[in-house]
Amino acid sequence: MSNNNSPEKTFRLGNVAATVWCNEAQGEKGTRTFRTVQLEQRYKEGDQWKSSNRFTFDQLLRLRVCVESAVDYIGKLEMDS
Repeated sequence: MSNNNSPEKTFRLGNVAATVWCNEAQGEKGTRTFRTVQLEQRYKEGDQWKSSNRFTFDQLLRLRVCVESAVDYIGKLEMDS
């Protein structure tokens, strides 16, 4: 399996984001393309940026918007192919 080193699309709201990655895998029927979504929150500790996959309730509400956007984006791509 391989994936691109840069994300295909990122949906961000405040400090939370849903990032879409495009991946390829070899199978019996040839190369297959599929997408995965990475969820994270970014925060600054001192002068260093860090990320986490733990969310407060407020962050979950914002993340839901990002995830819905990612679902719509991937769904449209799937329907077009």
